Amino acid sequence: MRAQQLGVPILSLSRAEGLTQIGEYVFRDMPTNSAQARAIAQYAQKKLGVRSFGILQPDSSYGEEVTRYFWDALEAGGSAVTAYDHYPQRTTTFKPFVQRLVGRTQEDLEGRKEFSDEAEKIKQQITNPYQQRRALTALRNQSAPVVDFDALFIPDSARTVRLIAPAIAAEDVITSGCDQRELEVVRKTTRNEKNLRPVQLLGTNLWNNADLVDERIGAAKYVQCSIFADSFFAQSQRRATRKFVEDYDAAYHRAPGFLEAHAYDGAAILRKVVEERRPQSRDEMRNALAGMGRAFDGATGDTVFGRDREAQKPLFWLWINRGTIQEFDPEGPPPVPPAPDARTGSR
Repeated sequence: MRAQQLGVPILSLSRAEGLTQIGEYVFRDMPTNSAQARAIAQYAQKKLGVRSFGILQPDSSYGEEVTRYFWDALEAGGSAVTAYDHYPQRTTTFKPFVQRLVGRTQEDLEGRKEFSDEAEKIKQQITNPYQQRRALTALRNQSAPVVDFDALFIPDSARTVRLIAPAIAAEDVITSGCDQRELEVVRKTTRNEKNLRPVQLLGTNLWNNADLVDERIGAAKYVQCSIFADSFFAQSQRRATRKFVEDYDAAYHRAPGFLEAHAYDGAAILRKVVEERRPQSRDEMRNALAGMGRAFDGATGDTVFGRDREAQKPLFWLWINRGTIQEFDPEGPPPVPPAPDARTGSR
């Protein structure tokens, strides 16, 4: 990097991994994908008590990168990935991928003795091809999914998740564990009440999009109770965040995004350092940034730089509650029920 070669302090908004390792003049004010993936994994393990995870990822550089960091964090925390599948980019039909996750492909079902025995009876007793096909289809639909995970991580965009979530519901996987009314309806109508195992959906900052909860699209109810995190949330009630959003809206007549918020904070941090520390050289500027001391209260949170010159700031923790994306305190009680094993105290 040219700035490092010239000894000029630079404050980057890039997410590229290892950026600040280039040299002592490189600072960053943007959470990396690895930091966000680790945060989600750690929250699910420590606060929700999840020990078994499923992962459904896109075949993209982003999906592969975030999944790798998420999986590493699970292993570091002593948890396991018990179901995994991936899908090509631009896929619009997710049924086969979800079926593989929960053991409901034709091959999976034929491997179940109970299913194969019943299917053989149908073939012997019903000779009419049309009626036989209908009976076999009904048998398949009655076969419960094999849900051996308590949370499902999907590192993809809100637009894609809008297609995946209904496909998950179509395989009789319950993802609305925080909605007691919905669970009660499921308990009364399901044929597999004893083995009912709600799954917690987990996402990334890409889920922070109003389109995901737009009830006119029809997928909103399937992402109810989902949890994810972002580096900025325009609807936050934090004082500094709210003031920035109001000022930005007044100036540009629209809500700011994460990039505008981080750019604003980056500029404000540099201004604060220059006005308070009055650095007279490049080295003094670098030292002033590295030794800010008191955290800067900005639109994206309280910011201070660590020894690695990475910004140390909390994420905005979000969940979906009845058609809206809402912020919650990660240090407080979780907004959703813990995993079944966590409720009973077992591991």
